[in-house]
Amino acid sequence: MITNFKSNLNAMKKTFLALVIALVPALAIAQLELTPKGFQSMRDGKGFVVLDSEKSQQELFNESLTYLNGLFENPLNAISKVDGHSITVNGFSPRTIKSRYKNLKYTYDLDYSVTFEFKEGKVKYEVVSWQAGPLVNVGDYKALKNAYGVYSDSLELQNEAAKESLESFFNAFLTLYDQSVLKKEDW
Repeated sequence: MITNFKSNLNAMKKTFLALVIALVPALAIAQLELTPKGFQSMRDGKGFVVLDSEKSQQELFNESLTYLNGLFENPLNAISKVDGHSITVNGFSPRTIKSRYKNLKYTYDLDYSVTFEFKEGKVKYEVVSWQAGPLVNVGDYKALKNAYGVYSDSLELQNEAAKESLESFFNAFLTLYDQSVLKKEDW
């Protein structure tokens, strides 16, 4: 009975997270933009976003690890860490990315890797890599240049739907993190 309850609870968590990520883009603060060079901060063009906090480095690390562990059914398979310094999330989100090619619409699963690095009063958030069907961007930031990609070989935007879906997902992920860890009030 307890096992069944835990299984149902984990399924509910996954469903809730998917629902929130689907709905939060309307509330998300657009901080990252997908460019031909990869994800870039809309504020300064760097390949990451820095969030400010009044918390210590260790507090930020501990609270982030607690929050991120709660997102996954098996966090040991999804999260790696360097104690007190950084957390890497290797996640999977089913049927997340909307894409169009000519007159056809597609929905792809998303495999992704993001890192959180911590300093006193600061958190650095970076999208390290991601893959969604034939749409790929793995670390080298030669972003998606093929017939199915977000950008063409000449670096022209050719798949607005995929670009918006990817930006919405990673901005929503960051917004939820910000609201759950950095702006969380003690109870």
